[in-house]
Amino acid sequence: MGRVENELKGKRFFQLQLNIGVEQIRVVHRDGRVITLSHQEQELQDFLLSQMSQHQVHAVQQLAKVMGWHVLSFSNHVGLGSVESIGNASAITVASSNGEYRFSVCNGPESGCKVLVQFPRSQSKELPKSDVIQEWKWNHL
Repeated sequence: MGRVENELKGKRFFQLQLNIGVEQIRVVHRDGRVITLSHQEQELQDFLLSQMSQHQVHAVQQLAKVMGWHVLSFSNHVGLGSVESIGNASAITVASSNGEYRFSVCNGPESGCKVLVQFPRSQSKELPKSDVIQEWKWNHL
């Protein structure tokens, strides 16, 4: 874990500038995007939930890079699945360095985190049956 901690130390996943005024809150993103919020508690809460959701997927992306895995796809604005009423769902798909293993993480402010894992077909046939997994098709989730 030492290498991972050293690689992530000092990394800024999000850099925001908050300008809190009398009538509104202005958020300036690192890339120059500007969001204007009112002082309503729910609006600020929704914004923070959306930022946390994106942050979690960015953390997976950074960890995958440190571990030598390949990022196959990444999106802060997923267009599939249920529509989030606040913010957007973010998703990432990564593959192991040899390409045998893949996993996808989708995280939304409301829907939470979903993780899908793909094992090599040759290995999944070798997995023993258990009380939980009764049919071989479930080994491919």
